[in-house]
Amino acid sequence: MLKRSWGSNTNEHPNDHCPALFIAAPASGQGKTTVTAGLARLLRKQGKVVRVFKTGPDYLDPQILAQASGQPVDQLDLWMAGEAYCRQRFYDAACAADLILVEGAMGLFDGEPSSADLAALFGIPPGNRHGCERHGPNRCGAGRGAG
Repeated sequence: MLKRSWGSNTNEHPNDHCPALFIAAPASGQGKTTVTAGLARLLRKQGKVVRVFKTGPDYLDPQILAQASGQPVDQLDLWMAGEAYCRQRFYDAACAADLILVEGAMGLFDGEPSSADLAALFGIPPGNRHGCERHGPNRCGAGRGAG
């Protein structure tokens, strides 16, 4: 568990308040927004308060995700907004939500800082979305644990 200054209690971690999942993929165009929006909508229909974040600068995806979740979608960008801003936004959401979903930008390890860096900073496990429709059977089999 990370021991950083999240809120008023320095030993408090936002994931202590609610679970979080980081939706990632090896590249752009793999269906991250579709999966994230689908999860957000499903959980919302089940009566859950779902807060969704999008990593990096983006204009369209946050609008789609806000429609699905019924909540405003903030962007978490360590480079543009800084760590303190991102931590505060995440902490505030964790205090009010039943679940947090974070949609990565591009590929999991693309950019500096990358989506993987953000997931590690917040201690969120990445759920990796593989778009197998654009790849041969070997890659898809490996993604499913075969071969």
